[in-house]
Amino acid sequence: MYNAYYGFHEKPFHLTPDPDFLFLSPSHKNALTYLEYGFMEAVSVILLTGEVGTGKTTLISHIRRHYIDGIHTAVITNTNVTPEELLELMLQSFGIEDSPPNKPQKLERLRQYFGGLERAGEKGLLIIDDAQNLSDESLEEIRMLFSLQEKPHSGLQIFLVGQSELREKLQSPKLTSLAQRVGVNFHLPPLEPREVVEYIEHRIHKVGGKRGLFDKKALARIAVASGGIPRAINQLCDAALVYGYGYNKETIDAAIVQQVISERSGFGLVTAEDFVSRRKSGHGAKTTSPSTATQETNPIIERIHNLERSVVALTAELGEKERREPMSDAAETERKMVALRQQLNAEVNKRKMLEEEVGALKHQLATNAPETSSGETEPSKIHHLKRP
Repeated sequence: MYNAYYGFHEKPFHLTPDPDFLFLSPSHKNALTYLEYGFMEAVSVILLTGEVGTGKTTLISHIRRHYIDGIHTAVITNTNVTPEELLELMLQSFGIEDSPPNKPQKLERLRQYFGGLERAGEKGLLIIDDAQNLSDESLEEIRMLFSLQEKPHSGLQIFLVGQSELREKLQSPKLTSLAQRVGVNFHLPPLEPREVVEYIEHRIHKVGGKRGLFDKKALARIAVASGGIPRAINQLCDAALVYGYGYNKETIDAAIVQQVISERSGFGLVTAEDFVSRRKSGHGAKTTSPSTATQETNPIIERIHNLERSVVALTAELGEKERREPMSDAAETERKMVALRQQLNAEVNKRKMLEEEVGALKHQLATNAPETSSGETEPSKIHHLKRP
């Protein structure tokens, strides 16, 4: 609709993952470094987590295109299945024909397949997206795949991708054996406000658009309302361009962005405010009793996640104040806004400090990690990675 009007050769803000539009923020670059290491070192299980819409599936598509050429790859995205249905999906995804009717025979067929790969010196990779939906029994079935291999260190790798709940689930005592096989893991955070601006400009440039299409106030409003979630940014920008086209606007201003938020919130548009309210209501999050929460969650990682949620909550509060404060009291409004932005920056800095603390601990674990009898570093230790 608006492509010709704004000089685009295609839509800049797709709502489906597209690796051609991948924006490499510092966090995305770090994620790729970690994941590349995992593939090069044949780590048994690789874990990538992040909140809804942070770009995990786009990263998967990029990795499939650039990092795993020549590897027999199976991708599973339907995870609301029983353990036996999961085995059936594995057989189909690896291209194994004539699936047998019962579970023992399915396992035997997979064992034969993996054995054939080993003897041929080839590798197999199983990618499971939205893995947080898998039951504990299905996750245990995944662990059992390693017992089907003829050699202890063969070419089978498993790449688990999901929301933060997956990380919490893997810390359950029932899944200790699988968690110990996680050799590389990374949590993908939302974009920082500055990165939101760069992300929008990157996508507009990619389709031949002009710089400055969104003015500074519009960009700031999007950064606040989206909470740094790429999917929310895409929704806001796409809708704002539709409105701008309808009003014959050559530049998208904050008023258009605000109109989009006011009129479309709750109708397919998910903003930071929606994200915060869902977290407060417990929707989409794992619930644990006070007596078990500390046992199941790594304290430092959980502190980082809590701070990320604080940043999202603060950005939502900032946007709410921008809408509600009367323009007649500009000085008082500005004072409050400055104070809130300072609080937001403090939360962001806290998160960065905690991430550095985790990085130092990972480095210490990698340095002191005991070796197995084969001379390899124990896979249960999480490495602080550098590009080889």
